[in-house]
Amino acid sequence: LTAAKTGQIAQKRDLAAQALRRLIARQIDLAVLGGIGWALLSVIGFRLGLWSLGSPKIELETFAFFVPALLVLAALPLEAVAIGLSGFTPGRALLGLRVVNRSGKAPGLNIGWQRAGRVALLGQAFLIMPFNLVAYGIAFAGLVGNGRTHWDRALDLSIRSTPLSANRWSAALAVLVVAWALWLEGVWMRL
Repeated sequence: LTAAKTGQIAQKRDLAAQALRRLIARQIDLAVLGGIGWALLSVIGFRLGLWSLGSPKIELETFAFFVPALLVLAALPLEAVAIGLSGFTPGRALLGLRVVNRSGKAPGLNIGWQRAGRVALLGQAFLIMPFNLVAYGIAFAGLVGNGRTHWDRALDLSIRSTPLSANRWSAALAVLVVAWALWLEGVWMRL
């Protein structure tokens, strides 16, 4: 192989690893922010007498099709504020990723809301099967092909990353499993 070809392969491999890192951060954020958002939606609905929202495990038994979309919607405002004000979410902070604008700062609330909405719709298709698999595939291909996702290019954002140790990767995977278990069991609703 030529040096140029070897360099291109290495670059694509790095971008694929970056995409995996972002996917894991996204899953942590869905479980953590979605869990907290789910609990807030439950309290708001109950207090206002608008709806009664049980734990995710209970709701999955009855409304399996709608629960993933509700999870994304529950996480959306929390993600928008976190990204807008700091550039971090729990998953991104753990995995050393930060969303920044052209000047290297957090994007601000307006752009944070726009990005969170675009990710929910274009990047996750509100987790509605099989559309979410297509959305994840398109986002992955865009990230590996261009180095940025569609929504980050459209909003002129980039992702800064810091190197991760093996221990940090292990911690992220452990947090991922625990966060999803906490969400499924409705632990966030008992806090």
